Amino acid sequence: MSPAAVQAQSSRGQSSWRFAFRAAEPGLFEVSWRKGLNTPSDGNGRLLFYGHMVNRTRGSIGGVSMIEVAPARSFLLGVDLARSGVGHVSLGAMWHKEGVVWVRVPVLQPAPVPLRSQLRALRWADLGRGVQGKAAIDWSPGSRPALRLMASDRIWHLGAGSTGAWAGRSSSPQGACFQWTGWVGFMRGGLLWVGVAWGTQNGPAPWAPDHEPAECLSP
Repeated sequence: MSPAAVQAQSSRGQSSWRFAFRAAEPGLFEVSWRKGLNTPSDGNGRLLFYGHMVNRTRGSIGGVSMIEVAPARSFLLGVDLARSGVGHVSLGAMWHKEGVVWVRVPVLQPAPVPLRSQLRALRWADLGRGVQGKAAIDWSPGSRPALRLMASDRIWHLGAGSTGAWAGRSSSPQGACFQWTGWVGFMRGGLLWVGVAWGTQNGPAPWAPDHEPAECLSP
């Protein structure tokens, strides 16, 4: 079984976009997209619109806004609706040089679907020599926390956690504003996956849902 991932993203002026596709035997695939915008108010506000679909049976669409309320501190507010009929409201706070805490609470759900809030926390740090580190944890009541540790520079990207392990290498044509990244990794359970990504280095904001294509590979 060999999954594949393709990602495209771009940034022009104050906007960015990304399209991603992943597939695995037998017949498993996922499609996602994101569009990010800076608001005209001195660049202190940002908007992000996103959606994804998995195997024509699961998916969601939503949006997130970020408003700077103090120097290097922002408030996050988001909403999304899943194909299953569950709607979420997301609240969060971000410290621009430290990390973000994000709570996702169901506000609309069919009776058979259990109520389950979700918590995500990210912490990033400068590891020196141009290497950026990041730790992420996701948790829902009644389930075990999922932990991911990542490190990357302008060329290499490494990660490992509850969903598996992966590595990527980026290259950019001389004089081009885009870069290519090749990925290889293992999902939880030993399933091999490979992928390729194309886009700009900045792309969508790091507080976005599922902001790294290699982080949330389990279907």
